[in-house]
Amino acid sequence: MRLAHSSFQRLLLLISALFLLLFIASACEQKVVVIGIAEPDQSASTLSLRDGFLEVLKEGGYKAGENLRVQRRDSTFRKQSQQQSVTELIDQEHSELVFVMGQDGLAAALAAKAAVPVVFAGCQPCAHTTHPANVTGAAMAAENSDLHANGRQAGALALRIIKGEKPSAVPVVVTP
Repeated sequence: MRLAHSSFQRLLLLISALFLLLFIASACEQKVVVIGIAEPDQSASTLSLRDGFLEVLKEGGYKAGENLRVQRRDSTFRKQSQQQSVTELIDQEHSELVFVMGQDGLAAALAAKAAVPVVFAGCQPCAHTTHPANVTGAAMAAENSDLHANGRQAGALALRIIKGEKPSAVPVVVTP
């Protein structure tokens, strides 16, 4: 009788340990964030904005291939409009956040009327004085603003949204 009780205790202990391991494994599993990037072209300006944006996400703990999936759409390479690129990133790629660049990218995001958060960079602040609650970004004070810094500012805004802030609570910033 004592042997059966001891075996039952070991079995119970083993099952408990298994459930604990499963609980720890599921708690450690990190959600993969899907970000869409609508690129107008592959110019040095676009690359500078994108690199600054992605640098901040990496510094914030989001690494491509681990907990970040980046879906890029280059409008000139695909011979499609910015509007098509933005729509594709939202509808087909199920992006949780879309990063757009330049006046045309922002106009395309505004026209898409999606609920997905949109972060913009590389455009003047006066171009769009009003925007929906899901849109924020880093505007440039002048055409010769530092694009890399502008992309980094946009990345910082995106990081706040990824971590749970509502886009409407993340104000538009201006790069000097």
